[in-house]
Amino acid sequence: MSQPTNSGKTNVWMPIALAFVVLTIVFGSLSAYFYTQNASLREEVASLNVPIKVNLGIGSYTNKSIEWYNMSVSEGYNLYQAMVKAGWRINYTNYGIEGYYITAINGLSNNNSASTYWTYWVYLGGTQNCWAEGPSAANTYYLLPNETVVWYYSPFNGTTSVPPPC
Repeated sequence: MSQPTNSGKTNVWMPIALAFVVLTIVFGSLSAYFYTQNASLREEVASLNVPIKVNLGIGSYTNKSIEWYNMSVSEGYNLYQAMVKAGWRINYTNYGIEGYYITAINGLSNNNSASTYWTYWVYLGGTQNCWAEGPSAANTYYLLPNETVVWYYSPFNGTTSVPPPC
């Protein structure tokens, strides 16, 4: 039995697949490069010890109160570093590049059975929807001058945690 012939047709998918592989390698390398450059620059900025003021709070849904720590930190500080500087006792799980997942603050632990957890919120201002849930892990969120951030222990409602009062 003879082999079927290609009749001179070229496989159009081979160059496309090869281009995709090459682009994936190039963009992956660029991402790694820019990530390390960003980390290096953040360390350099933090080493300059330029002070910025931040407002750090800790509160609970059950008693609706927030204890504030108005403090100065070095520019380039992340939220976890500010929590340590404030003297909080923090437990966390380290998920590597994903960051620190906070499991307890000052002895109060997340409660899976009651669906009550620590989440942090960034103040946006205004009287409605004045808080935005923190976008990343505590050690990957870098504080801005005059920023207000609160850690709030509250129930999870299936989509998000309950925010602090405005």
